[in-house]
Amino acid sequence: MYCKKCGEKVKENYKFCKNCGTPISNNLNSNNNIIENSNIKEEDLVKIYVGNNYNELKKTKFSIPTFFLGIYYFLYRKMWLYALISFIIVVISFTITIIYENPIYILIQLIYIIFMAFKFNDLYIKKAEKRVNKIKQINNNKTNKELALICKTKGGVSILAVILTIVILMIISFISIFIIVFCFIFNEIPDKIDKHNNYINDNSKLEYVVPDIFKDNNYHSKDYANYSYYNNNASCNILISNSIMYEDTNIDNYIKNDVTIKMDDTVSDIKTSNINNYEWKYVEIKSENSIEYYYASIFDNRVYKVKYKINKDNNNLCTNGYNTFINSLKFKKEDIKNDNII
Repeated sequence: MYCKKCGEKVKENYKFCKNCGTPISNNLNSNNNIIENSNIKEEDLVKIYVGNNYNELKKTKFSIPTFFLGIYYFLYRKMWLYALISFIIVVISFTITIIYENPIYILIQLIYIIFMAFKFNDLYIKKAEKRVNKIKQINNNKTNKELALICKTKGGVSILAVILTIVILMIISFISIFIIVFCFIFNEIPDKIDKHNNYINDNSKLEYVVPDIFKDNNYHSKDYANYSYYNNNASCNILISNSIMYEDTNIDNYIKNDVTIKMDDTVSDIKTSNINNYEWKYVEIKSENSIEYYYASIFDNRVYKVKYKINKDNNNLCTNGYNTFINSLKFKKEDIKNDNII
């Protein structure tokens, strides 16, 4: 007789394995038919490695457990590498979905899980065959009975791995929910449009609010600022500049000289807008694929120019951002002169 746990040969009257201490009673009964077969074949070792479902896994082309359980079934079958790959795919696709606000996560997961459901059984059987072959090479001095015990121990399933994974994910979920609730209570969750920061360039007397969609992709210097946003559903950018007014001219002329148009563009007349009690002149430039707003104003002997261009806006983020940004334009209150106020 051999110990089920370590494979040590023990006498029939022993109650415990002298090598590892495992109780001997009943731990070999279910395997006696296999162990006593001294002419065991390699396919029999593979069957032992896989377990009772060998024939079903060998014949079935579509793995229903893989389709419904995914990573948990990989762990259950000790397919550690595929479980890791699945986890990485989940993380990457979920991250892409969050960043670009596109439900591609669901599509990627569905395609991957369907593919694996068709391939898993074949991959698993081949993996079992390779593992058995490796076990035989490493243990070439072992008897068939000992090889059978090793294959049974190394193969089979792992319920513990599934339970540990579920527990870890539950802990992560609990921590995430706690952080979200905490941030919500203390009003720390930033909204994509309404939560924002004020930016003031060094040479500028202009204050403005930049929507959060632009916060991670921007550049600004003493007299120039550039903010841009892009994903699959929306694309827009803001250009802000200011310069010394070198000649005595009105703001209409600055707009006419600076605005560039293409042959198919449609340009509005120069309009006047009162933004936070100060006068701005602006034009709208529309093309087939975009719309651009060009604003200009003169304050304290400097010319301030603002361009807001929307290239794509399927989810209205850029349009909402435009309204937030334009309505925030204002000059420092302590510097506003009475003759400039409308």
